[in-house]
Amino acid sequence: MPRIVNLDDLVPDDIVFVHEGNEYAVPGDLDTETALRLLSFMEPLENIAPDGTDPDEAQRLIDQHNKAIERVLLEIFQRRQPHLDRLPFGKVATQHVLLQLLISCGFEFTPGTDGDSDGDGEDGEVVPTGPDETSTPSGSSGTS
Repeated sequence: MPRIVNLDDLVPDDIVFVHEGNEYAVPGDLDTETALRLLSFMEPLENIAPDGTDPDEAQRLIDQHNKAIERVLLEIFQRRQPHLDRLPFGKVATQHVLLQLLISCGFEFTPGTDGDSDGDGEDGEVVPTGPDETSTPSGSSGTS
């Protein structure tokens, strides 16, 4: 007899963000490509606009990076709210949403406020520490 695994029992429920009294849902189970796109946005600003970059060019690069984040998040939010034509919140909330989505994908983040937590000589970073091993089904190594 075949073993039946009901994925509906294993995948997380949708995530609902509340902002100004309104609820905005996103899928709780994002595909790998989307999760990796979100993870790529956690790059430190120094890598986006290195020291010595012309200030106007640095601002343009940072603005471009932020717009890319907003585009991907809007695509995710439109999966449950197809009527949205822009994100319903600002930059601060956008950063919180990005972090919560990554955590829901199984990534752990350690604030780098206790000094140089990732060994790169910089303080105060949010550093990805890898997938949360508790999110891997029992008996699986989490690798393919």
